[in-house]
Amino acid sequence: MARIALNARLLIPGKLEGTGRFTYQCYKRVVTERPDDEFLLIFDRNPSSEFDLGPNCKSICLLPPARRPWLFDLWFDFAITWKLKSWKADAFISTDGYISRRTSVPQLNVIHDINFEHHPEWLPPRFAKHFRARFPEYARKASKLCTVSEFSKHDISTTYKIEAVTISVIPNAPDTAFSPITDEKKIEIRKSVSKGNNYHVFVGSLHPRKNIHGMIAAHKEYRLMGGQSDLLIVGASMWRDEELIAENVHWAGRLNDEDLANSIAASNALLYLPFFEG
Repeated sequence: MARIALNARLLIPGKLEGTGRFTYQCYKRVVTERPDDEFLLIFDRNPSSEFDLGPNCKSICLLPPARRPWLFDLWFDFAITWKLKSWKADAFISTDGYISRRTSVPQLNVIHDINFEHHPEWLPPRFAKHFRARFPEYARKASKLCTVSEFSKHDISTTYKIEAVTISVIPNAPDTAFSPITDEKKIEIRKSVSKGNNYHVFVGSLHPRKNIHGMIAAHKEYRLMGGQSDLLIVGASMWRDEELIAENVHWAGRLNDEDLANSIAASNALLYLPFFEG
């Protein structure tokens, strides 16, 4: 039996972004598929029962909350290091790119992309500086390094001078919740999110690299050319407010899982025009 600690910092009820969803789906599977192993979900805030993954998995809160660069160092290099040692962990899995630089416990690290290396201007300066200083260390320290695409694998390998053959790809996949709905349900959803109008939909954090302003400008041109669909933008601001007042554009904010799946199913098309992705 192995004792495996899991970084659960991004498992925030009602606020799962892309990395959080990836984390939840990966952890749910590994805990279920390894019933003889013992798992420990380590949160930096009070754990939610929403993330109870099974009888072989316990949850704890480890302070301080890691939400700022200096707190990232304190949490991963000291609090996590201490917990891995005191719990006698055999391995630590982190799916958000951060690991401990001070532990001798084997660590599996997933770095989704390194956009901050190429466009630090998309982030607040202190975060960009911290990421560019720490992520090369995290990538080289990891006992096993993973990412989500061949593009990111090549980028990490080239930028950090790490042999590509040592990096494994764990691709994202669609959730079964995203499925077609009836025409009657589509009408109901459209009434709730777009004043009953047909729409195209974007889903993602409102981050400069997501090209929100460019997408709105393109939508404006589309309407001038005779297009009839509105634009629905689903997501919450990450670093700064990206919302613009624009005609035929609806801002839904962050939606729960059911509403998100329905909003996509009721759309005419899914738009995704970021400058950079993993």
